[in-house]
Amino acid sequence: MSISVVIPAYNAERFLSKTVDSVRNQTIIDWEMIIVDDGSTDHTLEIANNYARLDSRIKVVHQENKGLAGARNAGIANSDPNRAYVTWLDSDDTWEADALEKLLNALKAQPNASGSYGLARYIDEHSKISKTGELETTYRSRKGLSKGKLVDWPIDSPTTYDVLVCWDCIPASAGIVRRSSLMKTNLFDPSFPGCEDWDIWITLSLQGYFIMVDSVVLNYRIHDNNMSGNSRKLQIMENRVRRKLLSRKDSSIEQKNIARIAWSRAHKAGVTKRFRWMKENLLGRKYFNALIELKYIITGMVKYYYNRYILHN
Repeated sequence: MSISVVIPAYNAERFLSKTVDSVRNQTIIDWEMIIVDDGSTDHTLEIANNYARLDSRIKVVHQENKGLAGARNAGIANSDPNRAYVTWLDSDDTWEADALEKLLNALKAQPNASGSYGLARYIDEHSKISKTGELETTYRSRKGLSKGKLVDWPIDSPTTYDVLVCWDCIPASAGIVRRSSLMKTNLFDPSFPGCEDWDIWITLSLQGYFIMVDSVVLNYRIHDNNMSGNSRKLQIMENRVRRKLLSRKDSSIEQKNIARIAWSRAHKAGVTKRFRWMKENLLGRKYFNALIELKYIITGMVKYYYNRYILHN
């Protein structure tokens, strides 16, 4: 009756064993694991099958490459429908040993919540902690909309739709959700080549809030193939999520207005940050970098006023 753990894996031979071992080392033992080999061309499938032979709680699904969203959906589809909770863990990341215990306890204590999540920290390719405190602070420092204004969100307040439409503040592999809530959605959107986790968090927040557990549960590995490393592509995908928000049939007019305001405020905050970076580059006589920041400032201001126009028309 506990939890289904989905691990999408594409050419994941380098780190998959560490990821799987971090689940097998959990203080909670009532789980099943579905490893989805998403058309790998390396030894991913072999490694996964070896674990399945070693541990009866592990199941392997093999499919042609469908991308991260498609692999997660396949894992969910092949999970035990009687297990009340679902989570997913990327094949290069690891959990702290008490991650599931902390998240499950928090979620069980609040029946109106759709899910719970904890903080993440950076580790390098050798599993050593990197950039100490940086990622933890990023996820702890949430912002949300209150009376149309972007404000700092109290540390002890749940993460609601008003927060999630502003920022993707839930680490992709650091949360668990109720199966009953998840199955009311269309699962992960396979048309998204990224930010599909943000999209599902927002969708679930329409049903109930998320509990933030103020503790590190996830080790997010930095290496050459991280999808989130390209900031330009990430921005494009984030804007796709925001545009989808404005066309949702399962959200109210008020919720769509909140999304418009959030988009506008996000652009404004981004412009402010770019101004600071441009000033730093000018003071450091890095004029080319300053020109790049100026380009982003102009683009951001255009988007800001465009979204204000949409909001009031």
